[in-house]
Amino acid sequence: MPVLFKGASGPVSSLVNYYSSGGVASSISVAPSNTATAAREVLSGALTSGTLATVVTHTGRGRLNFLSAYSKNGTSRTIRCKVTIDGVVVFDATTSAVVGTGLGQIAVGYMQQSSSPTVEFQPIDYQESLLIEVASSLTETDNVAVAVNRETWAS
Repeated sequence: MPVLFKGASGPVSSLVNYYSSGGVASSISVAPSNTATAAREVLSGALTSGTLATVVTHTGRGRLNFLSAYSKNGTSRTIRCKVTIDGVVVFDATTSAVVGTGLGQIAVGYMQQSSSPTVEFQPIDYQESLLIEVASSLTETDNVAVAVNRETWAS
């Protein structure tokens, strides 16, 4: 069962934040353009319009600390991000139209852009599996990405 914050009781059933209801997009970059995020960028690969594609998958134990999904260029599109932890869909939201490099949504954690960018982790433990999927309103290749910070643990 996924656990929100170490020591919390009960499994995570959903992640609720500014982006979780869909229809909104960031007005600041959520891309890992600097070391402040300590996140790894993973490109989407080939996407077919409206079809989810797996960008991160892990079977076993671990922790998801930060996750954002964003555009790699200025072409107008919507971006959907879906997170499944231990078989439970905990986040599934689609942005409004995104027109700008690095714009999108944050599923896990918090980011504030300034002259000294700030990132806050929202550690979510998982016991069995993590699946992160993205979709675009366009058919395209590697123009959508996720920034992910996660840990994997030995069984």
